[in-house]
Amino acid sequence: MISYITRRLLQIIPTLLVLLTIMFFLLNILPGDAALLAGASRKGQSEEMIKNIREKWGLDDPIHVRYFKYLFNLLRGNLGTSYRTHSSVAGLIANKLVATLTLVGVAGLGSTIVGVLLGFVAGIRHGSYLDLFTTGGAIMGISAPRFWVGLMLMYFFAVILGVLPASGYGGGRAAFYILPSITLGIPLIALLARTTRASVLDVISEDYVRTARSKGLTERLVQAKHIFSNAFLPVITVSGLQLGTMLANTVVVEKVFSWPGLGNLIVTSILRRDIPAVQGCILIFAITFIVLNLLVDVLYAYLDPRIRYT
Repeated sequence: MISYITRRLLQIIPTLLVLLTIMFFLLNILPGDAALLAGASRKGQSEEMIKNIREKWGLDDPIHVRYFKYLFNLLRGNLGTSYRTHSSVAGLIANKLVATLTLVGVAGLGSTIVGVLLGFVAGIRHGSYLDLFTTGGAIMGISAPRFWVGLMLMYFFAVILGVLPASGYGGGRAAFYILPSITLGIPLIALLARTTRASVLDVISEDYVRTARSKGLTERLVQAKHIFSNAFLPVITVSGLQLGTMLANTVVVEKVFSWPGLGNLIVTSILRRDIPAVQGCILIFAITFIVLNLLVDVLYAYLDPRIRYT
């Protein structure tokens, strides 16, 4: 296992290098003047001022020179300076990262519990009204766009009922997490419900389940010890991968709810051509996704002794 983890960690380096290379060149060949857009909020800028900004940021250098400067700075732990705020990108991301990770954590935990329970009950009661409701709701949950779900929840709970805040962070108070967490977690609930239901239906017909029932074990014990424990293993993989997808979906959800996280930051930075900030955000997203995949593989092998990584 240790050798497997070491190899996976070493594989992160070329993966990130390819990602950073593609990202750098795509962002730097986009049309538009980064010096002009990033400083658009300052009035009365002359051509001389714009020229000085380009020289200061090295935007007049050839693209390959800027690329190697970027990699060199990255190796030293320097993510660059934001064109928009003129502050360290690392500091800018650090201020936003906690809000995003907390939102993803709350949404992921709640969605996993609800999705697995719904899928398990639907699989046990296959063909019932609850099963049909869960299956239909799962299809709708996967298909519905995030921004539309967020706006509908905001309109119903904040505007009509007035029981929850419509947007904002609120200093991290629990009430402000509810609507963005639900919006972010609905697709995961739907996917986990379908995955768990299918896994339960596969396990419930296995010989060891029939043997356990023939021994006189109670149905509740059979469901808990033999069905749920074995049906839950495939759910781990789906849940881990979807947490990475959920992190990417914060770009939409945070913008809808004015959440002060990385998703909101990356949208604002793209609109203002703040290239260093965009590169830093994408790098953090990529590292988080890769680490989550590694943790899922390790957890899967820990829970299922039959799996061995060499």
